[in-house]
Amino acid sequence: MEMQTPSISSLAHCKKKDPRFFHLMDLDEDLRLRNVMWIHPRSIAAYQDFHDVVSFDTTYLINQYQMPLATVVGVNHHNQSILLGCALLSHEHADSFKWFFSNWVEAMRGVHPTAILSDQCECIKIVVREVLPNTIHRLCLWHICQKILQKFEGVAEYKRCLVEFYSMIYNSLSIVQFEESTLKTFVEQYEVAINDKIRNELEADFQSKSWRPRLALKYAWEGQFSSAYTLNVYKIFQEEINKICNCNVKEVACVGEDDVGGVERFEVLEMLIGCNEYHRQYTYIVDYRPSGEYISCNCRKFEFKGILCVHVLKVLVYKDVQYVNERYILRRWRNDVYRPHSRIVFTSGYPYMTAEYKETQEMEQDYQECVELAGSCEEKRKFLKKRNKEIKKALINWKTPSPATSASGLAEEGISPEIVVGDPKVNQPRCRTKQKRFKSGVEKNRSRRK
Repeated sequence: MEMQTPSISSLAHCKKKDPRFFHLMDLDEDLRLRNVMWIHPRSIAAYQDFHDVVSFDTTYLINQYQMPLATVVGVNHHNQSILLGCALLSHEHADSFKWFFSNWVEAMRGVHPTAILSDQCECIKIVVREVLPNTIHRLCLWHICQKILQKFEGVAEYKRCLVEFYSMIYNSLSIVQFEESTLKTFVEQYEVAINDKIRNELEADFQSKSWRPRLALKYAWEGQFSSAYTLNVYKIFQEEINKICNCNVKEVACVGEDDVGGVERFEVLEMLIGCNEYHRQYTYIVDYRPSGEYISCNCRKFEFKGILCVHVLKVLVYKDVQYVNERYILRRWRNDVYRPHSRIVFTSGYPYMTAEYKETQEMEQDYQECVELAGSCEEKRKFLKKRNKEIKKALINWKTPSPATSASGLAEEGISPEIVVGDPKVNQPRCRTKQKRFKSGVEKNRSRRK
């Protein structure tokens, strides 16, 4: 299996179709390609909402020049993976990683991720510490599980459980699995992958706006979460609700009982039912403060996944709490939030888009950005409304000027025709000798089939 290097012409073609498309190339002294990266504008816009946790991976596949594919993947409001950037790197060394991360953050408007997951690579660790000093760096669970499997190959049951576990992690965080046999170039694969991701998100958006799931136990706070969450996320939350009957709760302490800010402490015993009716019991501690409506559990599920755990929900039932403070419904999972990236059209996904339609989409995007910039400032909103009235009046009274008048008008405004410069000649990358790489389970399965 070989993957073609995206040529400058193919990237320029993407740029021509969408001027906001970002790509960057790194050349050596002989004008040979060393590193190349590209990001769709929709990904840049989505990152502003979903930069809390991203995954960086270079182990999926390589091209014919032995250049590893680097991908940055995040998770959107439907708990779907989203592609936040791609690159082909000359090697997995610190200088290539530094080039990528420095330019990737710049493309992302200088916003650093809150946390980043990666393979166990010392070079990545060093570069993240240097380029992203305020970002939490952790190792990806999927890679950890792969290495554990290598050490426990003789333990069949343990291996089976871990396979299920890392498959779940891989499916939720990995880039879409490309089918190279049906596509000629990698850029085409990238466009198909992005288009597929966008279609899935649009379908999930439609379902979340059109359907409300049936409440499991009909608590008042359940309806609150059902209205706020996207459909996919609510289904995950509902799994916690369905486990409430497996828990028992008892109050064990009340700190500062006479104070307004007293903390009530509870023990929640959860019964886990496994195969062959095998039961396990786990005890968790939940703290609840009526004043301020704070609640937390030592399982840390909310801090880890952004969704309240069954132990907290059991205490809500025990205390007959009707509604939960909005701080426990994270913005990233909400269904009632405007997402700017959803307005960005993926031009490659619409091969028959007319120039008129494309320009209209671009104008809508520009106007929406103006509305967002005016947002919370009253003076800016007044300014925008005033200019809107002026523009509307001008359009109503519009008279189509002659070509000569149009040209002179542009000159008066100081606008010169766009100058198009030909692309510089870029030589092919240097071929490197094949190196031993950490293979994913997908790669191993493909090797066996071949």
